[in-house]
Amino acid sequence: MSKYLPIGSIVQIKNKKEKYIILGTNIISNKKKYDYIAAYYPFGFVIEINCINFNNADISSICFLGDINYKED
Repeated sequence: MSKYLPIGSIVQIKNKKEKYIILGTNIISNKKKYDYIAAYYPFGFVIEINCINFNNADISSICFLGDINYKED
């Protein structure tokens, strides 16, 4: 099993009331590595400023598990 949640998963982040949909994994932003990039749910990617980067430890709950029927490279 992967150490990452599948793309399309919907999560809540500690200390945030909004839900986020995972858009990608294994992200490097501003020379810092993150597990995920996500956007506000249900809006998705509208503009880059709506996206956040976070790690597995920042997830408080998983609301929906995305597609797990694909094979990771």
